[in-house]
Amino acid sequence: MWFSSQGSPILGFGKKSSTTSGPIVPLKRTLQERVVETESCYFCGDGRTTIGNIDRDMIVFCNQCERPCHVKCYNNGLEKKKVALKVLKEYMQFRFLCCEKCQLLRARLDEGLEKCEEIAFLRPIRSNICWRILSGMNTISDVHHYMPQIIDIFKDAFAETTAEHSDVIADMVNAKDVDGEKDFRGMYCAALTVSAHVVSAAILKVRTEEVAELVLVATRRECRKKGYFVLLIKSIEEHLRAWNVNLLTAPIDPEMAPIWSQKLGFTALSAEEKKSMLEAHPLVMFENLILMKKSFA
Repeated sequence: MWFSSQGSPILGFGKKSSTTSGPIVPLKRTLQERVVETESCYFCGDGRTTIGNIDRDMIVFCNQCERPCHVKCYNNGLEKKKVALKVLKEYMQFRFLCCEKCQLLRARLDEGLEKCEEIAFLRPIRSNICWRILSGMNTISDVHHYMPQIIDIFKDAFAETTAEHSDVIADMVNAKDVDGEKDFRGMYCAALTVSAHVVSAAILKVRTEEVAELVLVATRRECRKKGYFVLLIKSIEEHLRAWNVNLLTAPIDPEMAPIWSQKLGFTALSAEEKKSMLEAHPLVMFENLILMKKSFA
């Protein structure tokens, strides 16, 4: 997602690098506040809860879809009921999943963690390009070999981002819960690697089968204009289809919208559609960007 000094798009569509291109202008990302501040139970629609009490009327957020629900409403779908304290403990451990669909989606995501998958159509040429899905919450693997590389790619790509929001990007990559104010747990990094090096990466949040979001995406500076960007997007789309996800959203710089539309098949949401989407799903959104979507249904 870059522009040369002449305003021409610079994206990897399989072309070789050119020495005639102007200098690359870095972009900026500033986190936007949530649209909905008050929450109602996803199951019953009632937002009333008992503040400070751990009981059946307590509202807890699903660690997958992030929809709020009363403990009592959640228990209505269970054969074996859970006490509120156990539900709260599961939430704190990032294991509270509000329904069977969320449980299945989490299992699919975790199943793919750390696997180095070959790109199918590149197998005949024995390419060493691999697709990986990584989670900063997975502390028992070599994931931390890749995370610093991904952070460096994003910091280079969004160099105009303020120090405060640059730290937010690192927190997203590492899937951190920052003082309970910004909870980025459940965010994954989708990456293309060549040998031990990350060449292109995205922050991906798969909320439900209804919607996933492409929070950030960028390619290593020296690897641009070699097709990695599009290859990463296509790999993400392929996996989302396999996980039965219906829609992918992405916050895009307005000047980049034509490229995402013409080359990648995304469409821009109107202001009203964007407002409705952000009210229905707590997507990560940045200031001054438009929201685009691509349907797989």
